[in-house]
Amino acid sequence: MNRSGLLPDFLFYLQLFMKQPIEIAPHVSQYQGSEAGPSVTILGGVHGNEITGVEVIESLKSLLAHNAVQKGTLNLGIGNWAAYLRWEKISG
Repeated sequence: MNRSGLLPDFLFYLQLFMKQPIEIAPHVSQYQGSEAGPSVTILGGVHGNEITGVEVIESLKSLLAHNAVQKGTLNLGIGNWAAYLRWEKISG
């Protein structure tokens, strides 16, 4: 089962509620600067019951919608969507 549009939403949430395995596409956004520079990765949502990291990632993405990265590469990701959606420390 996957979340790529093949299942209606109600089946997705039923799987979530029943704690069945769910495949979710990686949630990583990459921002490339116009000049060479370091590569930085920030990962939030590693533990699903800790929401601050996800909020920081979403805030950074909003900020970057209007401001470009100048140098290097910035990767922003959510580490454990399944646990985050279930509000649990770990998935499974």
